[in-house]
Amino acid sequence: MYSPNQSKEKVLFDGTFEQGGFQNWSVVNDTTNKWMVGTATAYEGTYSAYISNDNSSNTYNGTVATVSHIYFDVKFPRFLSAADLEFEWRCLGEPKFDYMRVSMVGIRYTPIAGQAVKNKKSIGTTEYKREISTTTGTGKNKKTVTEIAYDYQASPVWRKEYIPLDLSGVRNRQRRFIFSWINSSDQNTFNPPIALDNVRVTTVMPMKYH
Repeated sequence: MYSPNQSKEKVLFDGTFEQGGFQNWSVVNDTTNKWMVGTATAYEGTYSAYISNDNSSNTYNGTVATVSHIYFDVKFPRFLSAADLEFEWRCLGEPKFDYMRVSMVGIRYTPIAGQAVKNKKSIGTTEYKREISTTTGTGKNKKTVTEIAYDYQASPVWRKEYIPLDLSGVRNRQRRFIFSWINSSDQNTFNPPIALDNVRVTTVMPMKYH
């Protein structure tokens, strides 16, 4: 018998790339290593989104510093306090220098090509956690600040990721999710760069809200 208190998964965003393009996504590419949708690799199906330096293959140029972004927006139900971001990914990248970073920001923030989103906006799970210390000033004015960021790299095979989302402090119930490819220009190239598939935001809600 049906009960209004029964719950099931609800998909708030479904970011498949099987239509061959960035439907429901926005793209902000840098000049050399760019996000594209293609058939060079995929977790399943035919298409995925990935970084390419030739508009075809899943390869990058490690001699040119790059920050390229793709992003989407989600509006959460007003009573919701938690959800999950899930996706499949693959990326080798030079350790600590070439990686994907995922950020959750307000919808008024628009990423800029060549500029990374602030470290404190990144989200992820413990396995990819990284402490970044920055020192400013000199002498008595010297100050070191340590921030937490999450860098997705060091896996040349596909992996699945689930990121729990805490929505307790979210105003206006809307958030922007940014997937950024960042690489340095130190001339070391560790292919493949990031590839991404099956991006979804899900939650569990009572049946009466479906």
